[in-house]
Amino acid sequence: MAPAAYSIADGSQWRSNRHIIEAMYNLNLDILKDRRDADTKLANDILDPNIRAFALSNLAQDAVTKKLSWKCNLKALLANLDAMASWEKKQQSGFFNGPTLFLAGANSRYIRGNVHLDAIKSSFPNFALRTVPNAGHWIHAEQPETTQDFVREFLDTSWQPPQEQS
Repeated sequence: MAPAAYSIADGSQWRSNRHIIEAMYNLNLDILKDRRDADTKLANDILDPNIRAFALSNLAQDAVTKKLSWKCNLKALLANLDAMASWEKKQQSGFFNGPTLFLAGANSRYIRGNVHLDAIKSSFPNFALRTVPNAGHWIHAEQPETTQDFVREFLDTSWQPPQEQS
């Protein structure tokens, strides 16, 4: 997440996050047999198969009972979405000066021009921003190979092993 506030009104697509999490939360897992059943049911609310696959990566099935459950606490996510979407400069205790990578989907409005870049610069002065083509906000679901390539390239050029203490 970028160090910026998001809202339903700002056009950042924040509403879609709530919609996806609500669809997951409202899914009656007790009547489903497996991930395929869950995918079929979620298809009514989450149209993009890549986003649905990402959502379903949080679904677990007990090896013995075959009972389905979510790995993440959807109730807590829903209750705290507004807090996660906010960013107040006064909450910061400083900045991080190390190399930092921000990835943005070319079709996403989450990292938008100078509005967010100024906030990013003030908190992460040594940042790089890469834009993932043909992707919205869910870059890791929509363009996994490109996302991995960008992260790998960043780590290969930025990561330094810890210095041994003598």
